[in-house]
Amino acid sequence: MNLKNKLNEKEIKLLEKAGVYVEDRDYNKQELERCAFNIQDYIMSHSLKNGDINKFSHQYEQILNVLLN
Repeated sequence: MNLKNKLNEKEIKLLEKAGVYVEDRDYNKQELERCAFNIQDYIMSHSLKNGDINKFSHQYEQILNVLLN
């Protein structure tokens, strides 16, 4: 799956905030799962600091759906 074609600019910027940089290429299933893990790790680490797990989860929900489905 090519994430540049599946995600909009706002979603790509959110990924970059989480340390996931999207290239214009096809990603295999294992790479997509790794991206999802990195996002979940980012959500948990930032949410533990300020208690905003719901806010971060909501921001990344659609992206995680694309990556994992």
